[in-house]
Amino acid sequence: MENEVRLGSPAGFLLIAMILLGIAAELFLNINEDPGTFIIFTLIFAAPGVFLLIAGAVALGIEAARQS
Repeated sequence: MENEVRLGSPAGFLLIAMILLGIAAELFLNINEDPGTFIIFTLIFAAPGVFLLIAGAVALGIEAARQS
């Protein structure tokens, strides 16, 4: 059970961030359909994705520093 990913763990943050950034990338590919709408949707999904990516990386660094 050591490889388990919980949503509150640093790996969970990174997993959710990758999902949100993947959705943002898919929306960005459709930007030619309606630029105003799709850029807003892209930002709605990308902003928390980037935040969780940074938070997960920092949390992983803190966790690694505590273990050493």
